[in-house]
Amino acid sequence: MESLVQQRLAFERERLTGWVLFAAGLLFAVGCVWFAVTGMTVSWAMAVLWVVWACFGIRRVMRARRRQRSFELEHGPTAGVRR
Repeated sequence: MESLVQQRLAFERERLTGWVLFAAGLLFAVGCVWFAVTGMTVSWAMAVLWVVWACFGIRRVMRARRRQRSFELEHGPTAGVRR
């Protein structure tokens, strides 16, 4: 069984990964749309793919927050916090 610190670090890492996926997906989606609007040959499917990527990132953030809430309800709000 993982310690409380390891559990807290795991869902914090998942939350951070979700935000990185969201930011990268949104940035690349906007880039694809910009290139398509300016006349470059960019597939709109790539823009859709990056939007789906960003949605996947948001899903990971929400899942990490749900896990954090249940963890804190079970162990207390300061469980696993490094001092």
